[in-house]
Amino acid sequence: MQTQINSSVKDVDIFSRLKITSKKLRHGLLAVSTLAILSACTTETKPKTDVVKDDTLTATNANKDIYVAFAGGGWRAHTGHTAWMVGLLDNDPDTPPIAAQHMSLDEAFTNVSAISSNSGGSWFNVMLSYSDSFRAGLEKPAAATKYLTDPSAYYINEKTLFNTLSGESLSLLCSVDNEFSNLLAIACMTDLNWDNLIEDIVFGPLSMSNDLAGTSLNGKQAWTDRKTISLAATALTGDVVLGENGFLSGHEKFYYDAPDLGALNIVPVTFGSAAEANVTAPKFFSGGTGSFTLSYGKTGDIITQEEPNNLRGVYADSINVIHAAAGSSAAIGFLSSDTINAKNAAALKLPSGVIWDASYEADDLSVFVNLPDPNGASKAVTRAASPRADINHNAKNRIIKIADGGALDNSGVAHSVMLHQANYRSSVPFEIVAFDNVQKTYSYAPTRVGNSATPVALTQDIGIDLAFLFGYGYTPIAGTNGQDSGMCMEDYCVTTQTNTVSQQIFNSAGLNAPTLWRWASTQTGTSQPCELIYTPYAVQTVANDMMGIKGGYSGTLHSFTANCPSAETAPLKAGHWAAYEDMYAAIQTGLQAENSKGVNYLRTAFKLPTP
Repeated sequence: MQTQINSSVKDVDIFSRLKITSKKLRHGLLAVSTLAILSACTTETKPKTDVVKDDTLTATNANKDIYVAFAGGGWRAHTGHTAWMVGLLDNDPDTPPIAAQHMSLDEAFTNVSAISSNSGGSWFNVMLSYSDSFRAGLEKPAAATKYLTDPSAYYINEKTLFNTLSGESLSLLCSVDNEFSNLLAIACMTDLNWDNLIEDIVFGPLSMSNDLAGTSLNGKQAWTDRKTISLAATALTGDVVLGENGFLSGHEKFYYDAPDLGALNIVPVTFGSAAEANVTAPKFFSGGTGSFTLSYGKTGDIITQEEPNNLRGVYADSINVIHAAAGSSAAIGFLSSDTINAKNAAALKLPSGVIWDASYEADDLSVFVNLPDPNGASKAVTRAASPRADINHNAKNRIIKIADGGALDNSGVAHSVMLHQANYRSSVPFEIVAFDNVQKTYSYAPTRVGNSATPVALTQDIGIDLAFLFGYGYTPIAGTNGQDSGMCMEDYCVTTQTNTVSQQIFNSAGLNAPTLWRWASTQTGTSQPCELIYTPYAVQTVANDMMGIKGGYSGTLHSFTANCPSAETAPLKAGHWAAYEDMYAAIQTGLQAENSKGVNYLRTAFKLPTP
């Protein structure tokens, strides 16, 4: 069976990817267990060198080292980031473009040295940095008003493709009405395979999946060739299900375990490519608290054990960009960790007897990679298909599984800090411009800082994921002395009963900064109003081994937030596309309001001239 797509969209033979296996016989069981969970919530590698730049760096060069971070949030994030970038480029959509009003991405990012992201922000980052056809849609004059309906741009093609596919249903799991129903329905069309979902659905428009099929993270467009690209992801480390051989009484279960002290069954990793040879490239294992042991098991017995003492020095810059984006955005990939499911079983009312089955059925919802031989010459992490039903093969190739950029939807900020610290001494301040498109904010009451004459509002708001960076926003777990870790996919959070892996990387006092710009839209149809918020935070880093952050570095976090309560992570019904369009329009209108105050703040953060 072939699904025909509108002629303006790439034809996708989704069903040719289906693998009719014993998994299909067990979807009913997975439907029960997954419902409980979800209701609760080939380019050659460049040589690598570690370089710490001298603190005598000139002020001019230091000022050009701006880092841009795109937060996650699925289709909401992607559409929101598009709107912010179009607003940055197309300053005055009602006037014929002239040099002072319209610019290219190359011009807008002239002072940017690195772009970091995770999850849906990584879809956007990859398209922005590697796809000519996607970039062209953003750079068109008057894109502020015409982008959403432009047949040569991404949005209308993705909407057509998604709506064509979302009505299909192959199993009970895919037709159940829950928060992930459309997303799971599409995943079921590719036999619950996240890689295929990202390739066929997210990168299907504009023939990007074909155009980028042979593109590695080192294969950037000319305008981003001298910029470092980082995609945040998470390596699953606690009793992670790899596969199963046989069925019912004769089956063998394969898993691996990679304990890392204090890591809560995950370790932050980075898919990244350095700007140039004299820039320290992002290492794959970007966080964690030391080396770990890879242990591969079969029906509960360890049969192969690897001790990769040198794996901290491997890189993932030669991996395909779509595979990297899939790893950074595998939002349901945590379900393939037996340990994570078990830790949450009681709170989620998940029957213990189906934990393995849920993890096994979800094995392809996380992304597989091969780690290099720690004693070999190659330091490259490579793509792996679903492992063979052979535990020796899995162990020999050091196969591990990757899930969503994880700790925070704005973990791109943490990766920006990590990159700065790898290349500069603490005397050089950093500047990070972070874009966050959320459905809710964290409200707080700042105190006046020093003798500042600037009035501070009684209550200010920050995106909940950014609040985690300052040590706020965590939710206590009832009946325990712990709290949720901030490691969440929608409402399903990875939790710990006894301690919390903190996501804090900035001093809490950094929140005491006045918001310089707030603008709210009016009610549009069924969409609730959006609010745009800009706050520059003067921050200092605090040590966080888990996130790979050293303390004592200072800088500015420019936070641009669009709080749009009606804009869902995934478009579960037609009305959600309307909410994305209302969000896009709100960002364009808001940036132009009050004599382009928003545009001026945006361009100032990028160190660009204002009109």
